Amino acid sequence: MRGNHLPNIARIPGFRIRALCDLDAALLAKIAATYRPDYTTSDYRRVFADPEIRVVISGTGPNFRLPLIEAAAASGKALFVEKPMSLGWEDTRRILEILAVRPVPVMVGMNRRYSEIMRETKRIFDARRLGPTLINYRIVGEDLLWPEFHREQLRRGASTLVHEIVHIFDLLNWLVGERPDSIYAVGPPSDNHILVLTWPGDARAAITSGGCGTEGFPKECLEIFTNNTAIRAQDFVELNVAQAPGERDRLFPLKSNPRGPCEGYTEARLREDLRAWRAQLTQEQIAVGYYYDSRVCVDKGHFAEMLCLHECLSRAQPIPTDAICGAEAVFLALKAQESLETGLPIRLDWMRLMPFSSSARRFLERSREPLLAGAA
Repeated sequence: MRGNHLPNIARIPGFRIRALCDLDAALLAKIAATYRPDYTTSDYRRVFADPEIRVVISGTGPNFRLPLIEAAAASGKALFVEKPMSLGWEDTRRILEILAVRPVPVMVGMNRRYSEIMRETKRIFDARRLGPTLINYRIVGEDLLWPEFHREQLRRGASTLVHEIVHIFDLLNWLVGERPDSIYAVGPPSDNHILVLTWPGDARAAITSGGCGTEGFPKECLEIFTNNTAIRAQDFVELNVAQAPGERDRLFPLKSNPRGPCEGYTEARLREDLRAWRAQLTQEQIAVGYYYDSRVCVDKGHFAEMLCLHECLSRAQPIPTDAICGAEAVFLALKAQESLETGLPIRLDWMRLMPFSSSARRFLERSREPLLAGAA
């Protein structure tokens, strides 16, 4: 919230921060001094009872989603929740059932598809796609620099497939334009996996994810090969294309750079800066985790995501990363976990693998437009 969402909300003229809510009184006072809300509270129910509030932005952990979605549905307010939307079958089912009965706009924070470089990638891919399609996605960071709460989650048996790779599942579904029909995963239970997904129509993707790398190297890279065309998006700063008439390589601005300008950054320059930044970290800094204020940060679409939320609510339009997308990404993570446990590829019959009530099933399959009913 402090690293992305609050600063981005404050930049959008159509948003006004009415209230801030947190259980940590000292932290709440510190953040309130920066953003100056009308009031602060430690009771989320007061926020949902406030008739002046139209949308609630939540940064809670995924184990505290249901009460917020229930409160949003009861009060008729729009709600933003971070990914993952849920953690298992039961809470996912309950969320969809709540929204099937009392639909309110819900955005799930799967921000990568909102980034400019990914929107350009999809535009080129859609124009050139023909026949077999191969996709590679690498997302490998450094577990030594993860914040302690995240490391503790993994020690307790959580999986990065659910907590992080839902991002990539959503991005690939959006790029390909449909749901996959199989998934296969190899690796240990919590982290450091290779996954293979297939879609109808001869599209296949491999995801390499883990924490065994280094933050002194660009974390993410997407490659697409189709119709004798190559498209590569390198860590949200550099887009390379080959044999795509009318297209050219492009650079995209950083989100922030404490050392200088954000424009004109190549992947090679990013690599050099990250290596130098990582080399100078002290043990005290490493123990803290998260470095929004000290490192070069790429633009993964967080601002565009919030801007989209504002525009969708203002114009009563469907939200792209809605609760259905959130559920689909969680389903894939859970099925990937099943593949890890069995050592087998999993065929994805989407209706059979969703043990939901008839109302939740109808909600999942119908058009997304009804999500905005009564949004005003």
